[in-house]
Amino acid sequence: MPQHNYDPKAVTVSIPVFTKGDYEFIVGECKAFSGTNAEGNENFGIRWPMKVAKAVDEGDEGAVDKRTLYSCYMNGGAAPFGKAFAMACLGYQRNEEGETAFDEDYGDRDWGFNSDNGICGDGWKECIGKRVVGAVSVRMDPETGRKGQQWEGFRPLTQ
Repeated sequence: MPQHNYDPKAVTVSIPVFTKGDYEFIVGECKAFSGTNAEGNENFGIRWPMKVAKAVDEGDEGAVDKRTLYSCYMNGGAAPFGKAFAMACLGYQRNEEGETAFDEDYGDRDWGFNSDNGICGDGWKECIGKRVVGAVSVRMDPETGRKGQQWEGFRPLTQ
């Protein structure tokens, strides 16, 4: 077998927790997932890698160029969060007019996803490469006491 040189300093395994504020994110390639939560219930959705393009509205400038993940759960009552995220990525306001326009323009796309192979439909893929503003805060996990990211919501870049 040929020699392979690995540089652990060239990769990152941790996900940063950004301070409270708004950040402009560049949305990466989506991948469907499924699993079981701590209570033993099935959960599923779409995971989005994102990179901070810039800090806005009290965001930390030190976060620029850092990467994170947004897990958009789609089970149970969480399904509206997926639509809100897609609407923001595609430039629609989260209001009645924005939702009506989004439904007319994108409602008939393929919004399916397969958590066995990770494939997402063309509707979701429209979000790849788009920029979106995400409002975040920090939460403490009551079981572990560790800090985690709390996603407060998303809005179009042009708001």
